[in-house]
Amino acid sequence: MAAGPRRQRVSLENTECLIRAFNDPAQDYLSVADTIGVNRSTARGIVRRHLHEGQIAERPRGGPNHRKVGDEMKQCIEEILNENPVLTLRGINRLIQERLPDKPRMHSRTFGKVLNGMLYTFKLVRRCPAERNRPDVIQSRRDYAAWFLGEAIQRQIVFIDECGFNVWTARSQGRALRGDRAYRQVSGQKGRNMSIILAVSSTFGLVHHSMHTGGTNRDRFQVFLDECAQNVAGNETVFIYDGAPAHRGAVLSSAEEISLRMLPPYSPFLNIVENAISALKAAIKNGISRPEIQLEMNNRVMARQERIRLGEYRKRDLVAAAERHMDTITIRKCNAWFRHMQTYLP
Repeated sequence: MAAGPRRQRVSLENTECLIRAFNDPAQDYLSVADTIGVNRSTARGIVRRHLHEGQIAERPRGGPNHRKVGDEMKQCIEEILNENPVLTLRGINRLIQERLPDKPRMHSRTFGKVLNGMLYTFKLVRRCPAERNRPDVIQSRRDYAAWFLGEAIQRQIVFIDECGFNVWTARSQGRALRGDRAYRQVSGQKGRNMSIILAVSSTFGLVHHSMHTGGTNRDRFQVFLDECAQNVAGNETVFIYDGAPAHRGAVLSSAEEISLRMLPPYSPFLNIVENAISALKAAIKNGISRPEIQLEMNNRVMARQERIRLGEYRKRDLVAAAERHMDTITIRKCNAWFRHMQTYLP
Protein backbone atom coordinates (compact mmCIF):
# COMPACT_ATOMS: atom_id res chain seq x y z
CA MET A 1 0.00 0.00 0.00
CA ALA A 2 1.44 3.35 -1.08
CA ALA A 3 1.99 5.95 1.62
CA GLY A 4 -0.30 8.97 1.50
CA PRO A 5 0.87 12.55 1.21
CA ARG A 6 2.67 13.87 4.28
CA ARG A 7 0.54 16.17 6.37
CA GLN A 8 1.70 19.72 6.82
CA ARG A 9 1.90 21.11 10.33
CA VAL A 10 -0.33 24.09 11.11
CA SER A 11 1.73 27.18 11.86
CA LEU A 12 1.29 29.18 15.03
CA GLU A 13 0.00 32.12 12.97
CA ASN A 14 -2.80 30.04 11.41
CA THR A 15 -3.67 28.55 14.81
CA GLU A 16 -4.09 32.02 16.33
CA CYS A 17 -6.21 33.05 13.34
CA LEU A 18 -8.55 30.09 13.90
CA ILE A 19 -8.87 30.83 17.64
CA ARG A 20 -9.70 34.51 16.95
CA ALA A 21 -12.32 33.45 14.41
CA PHE A 22 -13.82 31.01 16.90
CA ASN A 23 -14.04 33.68 19.63
CA ASP A 24 -15.61 36.23 17.18
CA PRO A 25 -19.39 35.60 16.90
CA ALA A 26 -19.42 37.34 13.53
CA GLN A 27 -17.06 34.79 11.94
CA ASP A 28 -17.22 31.10 11.13
CA TYR A 29 -13.89 29.47 12.08
CA LEU A 30 -14.52 26.55 9.71
CA SER A 31 -14.87 28.93 6.78
CA VAL A 32 -11.68 30.61 7.89
CA ALA A 33 -10.02 27.18 7.98
CA ASP A 34 -11.07 26.57 4.36
CA THR A 35 -9.66 29.97 3.44
CA ILE A 36 -6.21 29.44 4.98
CA GLY A 37 -6.01 25.80 3.79
CA VAL A 38 -6.48 23.95 7.11
CA ASN A 39 -8.46 20.75 7.19
CA ARG A 40 -11.75 21.14 9.05
CA SER A 41 -11.11 18.17 11.37
CA THR A 42 -7.74 19.69 12.23
CA ALA A 43 -9.42 23.02 12.95
CA ARG A 44 -11.92 21.31 15.26
CA GLY A 45 -9.04 19.61 17.11
CA ILE A 46 -7.23 22.93 17.57
CA VAL A 47 -10.36 24.54 18.98
CA ARG A 48 -11.07 21.53 21.22
CA ARG A 49 -7.54 21.64 22.68
CA HIS A 50 -7.93 25.38 23.25
CA LEU A 51 -11.20 24.88 25.15
CA HIS A 52 -9.88 22.01 27.31
CA GLU A 53 -6.34 23.21 27.97
CA GLY A 54 -6.41 26.91 27.20
CA GLN A 55 -3.45 26.29 24.91
CA ILE A 56 -2.76 27.70 21.46
CA ALA A 57 0.75 26.52 20.68
CA GLU A 58 1.20 22.89 19.72
CA ARG A 59 2.53 20.55 22.39
CA PRO A 60 6.11 19.35 21.90
CA ARG A 61 6.38 15.97 20.24
CA GLY A 62 8.59 13.00 21.15
CA GLY A 63 10.29 12.68 24.55
CA PRO A 64 11.75 9.72 26.46
CA ASN A 65 10.05 6.38 26.26
CA HIS A 66 8.66 4.84 29.40
CA ARG A 67 11.35 2.80 31.16
CA LYS A 68 10.70 0.35 33.95
CA VAL A 69 14.29 0.52 35.20
CA GLY A 70 14.89 4.13 36.20
CA ASP A 71 17.80 5.90 37.83
CA GLU A 72 16.65 4.93 41.33
CA MET A 73 16.64 1.24 40.48
CA LYS A 74 20.05 1.49 38.74
CA GLN A 75 21.51 3.12 41.82
CA CYS A 76 20.07 0.32 43.95
CA ILE A 77 21.60 -2.29 41.63
CA GLU A 78 24.99 -0.58 41.94
CA GLU A 79 24.77 -0.60 45.73
CA ILE A 80 23.81 -4.29 45.75
CA LEU A 81 26.77 -5.27 43.54
CA ASN A 82 29.18 -3.19 45.62
CA GLU A 83 28.06 -5.17 48.66
CA ASN A 84 28.16 -8.59 46.98
CA PRO A 85 29.53 -8.85 43.40
CA VAL A 86 28.90 -12.62 43.11
CA LEU A 87 25.10 -12.42 43.21
CA THR A 88 23.15 -14.11 40.44
CA LEU A 89 20.55 -12.25 38.38
CA ARG A 90 17.85 -13.99 40.40
CA GLY A 91 19.49 -12.81 43.63
CA ILE A 92 19.69 -9.23 42.34
CA ASN A 93 16.02 -9.38 41.35
CA ARG A 94 15.03 -10.65 44.81
CA LEU A 95 16.93 -7.87 46.62
CA ILE A 96 15.45 -5.23 44.29
CA GLN A 97 11.95 -6.41 45.21
CA GLU A 98 12.82 -6.25 48.92
CA ARG A 99 14.40 -2.80 48.81
CA LEU A 100 12.05 -1.22 46.26
CA PRO A 101 8.67 -2.91 46.83
CA ASP A 102 6.78 -0.15 44.96
CA LYS A 103 8.61 -0.80 41.71
CA PRO A 104 7.11 -3.16 39.09
CA ARG A 105 8.34 -6.72 39.06
CA MET A 106 10.48 -7.83 36.13
CA HIS A 107 12.14 -10.97 34.84
CA SER A 108 15.72 -11.63 35.93
CA ARG A 109 16.94 -11.52 32.32
CA THR A 110 15.87 -7.88 32.20
CA PHE A 111 18.47 -7.07 34.82
CA GLY A 112 21.09 -8.78 32.68
CA LYS A 113 20.38 -6.32 29.88
CA VAL A 114 20.39 -3.43 32.35
CA LEU A 115 23.81 -4.50 33.67
CA ASN A 116 25.16 -4.60 30.11
CA GLY A 117 23.92 -1.04 29.63
CA MET A 118 25.63 -0.03 32.91
CA LEU A 119 28.92 -1.55 31.58
CA TYR A 120 28.94 -4.35 34.17
CA THR A 121 30.57 -7.53 32.86
CA PHE A 122 30.91 -11.06 34.25
CA LYS A 123 34.53 -11.76 35.21
CA LEU A 124 36.75 -13.84 37.45
CA VAL A 125 36.47 -12.91 41.14
CA ARG A 126 39.66 -12.23 43.04
CA ARG A 127 40.05 -12.80 46.76
CA CYS A 128 40.57 -9.76 48.96
CA PRO A 129 41.35 -10.47 52.65
CA ALA A 130 38.91 -8.78 54.98
CA GLU A 131 41.83 -7.52 57.11
CA ARG A 132 43.49 -5.81 54.16
CA ASN A 133 41.75 -2.48 54.70
CA ARG A 134 41.41 -2.45 58.47
CA PRO A 135 42.03 1.00 60.02
CA ASP A 136 45.19 -0.21 61.80
CA VAL A 137 46.57 -1.74 58.59
CA ILE A 138 45.91 1.47 56.67
CA GLN A 139 47.64 3.45 59.42
CA SER A 140 50.65 1.11 59.27
CA ARG A 141 50.91 1.82 55.52
CA ARG A 142 50.88 5.56 56.24
CA ASP A 143 53.63 5.14 58.83
CA TYR A 144 55.66 3.05 56.38
CA ALA A 145 55.20 5.65 53.63
CA ALA A 146 56.39 8.44 55.95
CA TRP A 147 59.48 6.40 56.87
CA PHE A 148 60.13 5.40 53.26
CA LEU A 149 59.95 8.93 51.87
CA GLY A 150 61.80 10.43 54.82
CA GLU A 151 64.62 7.97 55.55
CA ALA A 152 64.72 4.95 53.22
CA ILE A 153 64.82 7.02 50.03
CA GLN A 154 68.22 8.38 51.11
CA ARG A 155 69.73 4.88 51.31
CA GLN A 156 70.29 1.99 48.99
CA ILE A 157 67.01 -0.01 49.06
CA VAL A 158 66.99 -3.77 48.47
CA PHE A 159 63.69 -5.65 48.29
CA ILE A 160 63.62 -9.36 49.15
CA ASP A 161 61.03 -12.10 48.61
CA GLU A 162 60.76 -15.70 47.46
CA CYS A 163 58.58 -17.79 45.15
CA GLY A 164 58.11 -21.46 44.29
CA PHE A 165 57.85 -23.39 41.03
CA ASN A 166 58.01 -26.98 39.78
CA VAL A 167 58.14 -29.03 36.59
CA TRP A 168 54.49 -28.35 35.79
CA THR A 169 54.85 -24.57 36.03
CA ALA A 170 53.24 -23.22 32.87
CA ARG A 171 50.60 -20.85 31.59
CA SER A 172 47.11 -21.84 32.64
CA GLN A 173 45.44 -20.63 29.43
CA GLY A 174 45.97 -21.76 25.84
CA ARG A 175 44.29 -21.86 22.45
CA ALA A 176 42.20 -24.53 20.79
CA LEU A 177 39.38 -24.79 18.27
CA ARG A 178 35.95 -23.81 19.47
CA GLY A 179 34.35 -26.74 21.29
CA ASP A 180 37.71 -28.45 21.96
CA ARG A 181 39.75 -28.34 25.14
CA ALA A 182 43.32 -27.09 25.19
CA TYR A 183 45.75 -29.72 26.45
CA ARG A 184 49.48 -29.53 27.08
CA GLN A 185 51.88 -32.43 27.53
CA VAL A 186 53.49 -32.70 30.98
CA SER A 187 55.87 -35.09 32.68
CA GLY A 188 54.45 -37.92 34.76
CA GLN A 189 54.98 -36.24 38.14
CA LYS A 190 55.50 -32.61 39.06
CA GLY A 191 58.04 -33.51 41.75
CA ARG A 192 59.00 -31.34 44.70
CA ASN A 193 58.74 -27.59 44.57
CA MET A 194 61.79 -25.42 44.08
CA SER A 195 62.10 -22.08 45.89
CA ILE A 196 63.91 -19.00 44.60
CA ILE A 197 64.84 -16.12 46.92
CA LEU A 198 65.46 -12.84 45.10
CA ALA A 199 67.03 -9.57 46.24
CA VAL A 200 66.28 -6.71 43.84
CA SER A 201 67.36 -3.07 43.79
CA SER A 202 66.31 -0.21 41.53
CA THR A 203 69.98 0.80 41.18
CA PHE A 204 71.78 -2.55 40.72
CA GLY A 205 68.96 -4.73 39.43
CA LEU A 206 69.30 -8.32 40.67
CA VAL A 207 71.52 -8.08 43.76
CA HIS A 208 71.49 -11.75 44.77
CA HIS A 209 69.47 -14.92 44.30
CA SER A 210 69.42 -18.39 45.78
CA MET A 211 67.57 -21.63 44.95
CA HIS A 212 66.80 -24.66 47.09
CA THR A 213 64.38 -27.60 47.23
CA GLY A 214 61.24 -27.19 49.32
CA GLY A 215 60.01 -24.12 51.13
CA THR A 216 61.91 -21.30 52.80
CA ASN A 217 62.43 -21.51 56.56
CA ARG A 218 64.04 -19.09 59.00
CA ASP A 219 67.53 -20.60 58.75
CA ARG A 220 67.59 -20.47 54.96
CA PHE A 221 66.36 -16.90 54.97
CA GLN A 222 69.01 -15.91 57.51
CA VAL A 223 71.73 -17.43 55.33
CA PHE A 224 70.39 -15.54 52.33
CA LEU A 225 70.47 -12.23 54.24
CA ASP A 226 74.09 -12.83 55.23
CA GLU A 227 75.07 -13.59 51.63
CA CYS A 228 73.14 -10.57 50.36
CA ALA A 229 74.84 -8.32 52.93
CA GLN A 230 78.24 -9.26 51.50
CA ASN A 231 77.14 -8.10 48.03
CA VAL A 232 76.19 -4.61 49.25
CA ALA A 233 78.92 -4.15 51.85
CA GLY A 234 80.12 -0.58 52.30
CA ASN A 235 76.80 1.07 51.38
CA GLU A 236 74.08 2.51 53.59
CA THR A 237 71.45 -0.09 52.77
CA VAL A 238 68.03 -1.15 54.01
CA PHE A 239 66.60 -4.62 53.35
CA ILE A 240 62.80 -4.58 52.93
CA TYR A 241 60.70 -7.77 52.99
CA ASP A 242 57.25 -8.93 54.05
CA GLY A 243 56.19 -10.40 57.37
CA ALA A 244 56.14 -14.09 56.42
CA PRO A 245 56.85 -16.45 59.35
CA ALA A 246 60.25 -17.37 57.88
CA HIS A 247 61.26 -13.68 57.81
CA ARG A 248 60.53 -12.88 61.44
CA GLY A 249 63.40 -12.69 63.86
CA ALA A 250 66.07 -12.14 61.18
CA VAL A 251 69.14 -10.18 62.33
CA LEU A 252 72.36 -8.79 60.81
CA SER A 253 74.81 -8.27 63.65
CA SER A 254 77.93 -8.14 61.46
CA ALA A 255 76.76 -5.35 59.11
CA GLU A 256 76.07 -2.16 61.02
CA GLU A 257 75.47 -0.10 57.87
CA ILE A 258 72.56 -2.37 56.86
CA SER A 259 69.14 -2.10 58.50
CA LEU A 260 66.10 -4.35 58.20
CA ARG A 261 62.50 -3.24 57.66
CA MET A 262 59.32 -5.29 57.30
CA LEU A 263 56.50 -4.23 55.01
CA PRO A 264 53.05 -3.40 56.42
CA PRO A 265 50.62 -6.36 56.50
CA TYR A 266 48.76 -7.20 53.28
CA SER A 267 50.95 -4.87 51.18
CA PRO A 268 52.62 -6.96 48.44
CA PHE A 269 52.19 -4.06 46.00
CA LEU A 270 54.92 -2.21 47.94
CA ASN A 271 57.52 -4.88 47.11
CA ILE A 272 59.02 -4.73 43.62
CA VAL A 273 60.19 -8.34 43.92
CA GLU A 274 56.59 -9.32 43.14
CA ASN A 275 57.07 -7.79 39.68
CA ALA A 276 60.44 -9.49 39.31
CA ILE A 277 58.89 -12.85 40.21
CA SER A 278 56.18 -12.37 37.58
CA ALA A 279 58.77 -11.58 34.89
CA LEU A 280 61.00 -14.48 35.90
CA LYS A 281 58.17 -17.00 36.08
CA ALA A 282 56.87 -15.92 32.68
CA ALA A 283 60.28 -16.62 31.18
CA ILE A 284 60.60 -19.98 33.00
CA LYS A 285 57.10 -21.00 31.89
CA ASN A 286 57.96 -20.20 28.29
CA GLY A 287 61.11 -22.31 28.59
CA ILE A 288 59.99 -25.48 30.38
CA SER A 289 56.39 -25.79 29.18
CA ARG A 290 57.37 -26.88 25.65
CA PRO A 291 56.53 -30.55 24.96
CA GLU A 292 60.11 -31.53 24.15
CA ILE A 293 61.35 -30.06 27.45
CA GLN A 294 58.64 -31.90 29.40
CA LEU A 295 59.66 -35.16 27.72
CA GLU A 296 63.30 -34.50 28.56
CA MET A 297 62.46 -33.88 32.23
CA ASN A 298 60.78 -37.30 32.32
CA ASN A 299 63.72 -39.11 30.68
CA ARG A 300 64.33 -42.01 33.05
CA VAL A 301 66.92 -43.55 30.73
CA MET A 302 69.20 -40.53 31.00
CA ALA A 303 68.73 -40.43 34.77
CA ARG A 304 69.80 -44.08 35.04
CA GLN A 305 72.81 -43.52 32.80
CA GLU A 306 73.96 -40.67 35.02
CA ARG A 307 73.19 -42.79 38.10
CA ILE A 308 70.95 -40.23 39.76
CA ARG A 309 67.35 -40.33 40.83
CA LEU A 310 64.69 -38.90 38.53
CA GLY A 311 63.84 -36.22 41.12
CA GLU A 312 67.45 -35.01 41.17
CA TYR A 313 67.51 -35.10 37.37
CA ARG A 314 64.45 -32.86 37.20
CA LYS A 315 65.81 -30.58 39.90
CA ARG A 316 68.99 -30.04 37.90
CA ASP A 317 67.00 -29.14 34.80
CA LEU A 318 64.79 -26.75 36.77
CA VAL A 319 67.79 -24.98 38.29
CA ALA A 320 69.38 -24.69 34.85
CA ALA A 321 66.16 -23.27 33.39
CA ALA A 322 65.90 -20.67 36.16
CA GLU A 323 69.56 -19.67 35.80
CA ARG A 324 69.14 -19.24 32.06
CA HIS A 325 66.37 -16.69 32.56
CA MET A 326 67.81 -14.68 35.46
CA ASP A 327 68.87 -12.00 32.98
CA THR A 328 65.16 -11.24 32.55
CA ILE A 329 65.45 -9.08 35.70
CA THR A 330 67.28 -6.02 34.35
CA ILE A 331 68.17 -2.69 35.95
CA ARG A 332 65.82 -0.88 33.56
CA LYS A 333 62.88 -3.04 34.59
CA CYS A 334 63.70 -2.74 38.29
CA ASN A 335 63.83 1.03 37.98
CA ALA A 336 60.41 1.05 36.28
CA TRP A 337 58.95 -1.27 38.94
CA PHE A 338 60.36 0.98 41.67
CA ARG A 339 58.71 4.07 40.17
CA HIS A 340 55.42 2.21 39.79
CA MET A 341 55.57 0.96 43.39
CA GLN A 342 55.79 4.53 44.69
CA THR A 343 52.38 5.31 43.16
CA TYR A 344 50.83 3.02 45.83
CA LEU A 345 52.33 4.93 48.74
CA PRO A 346 49.51 6.70 50.63
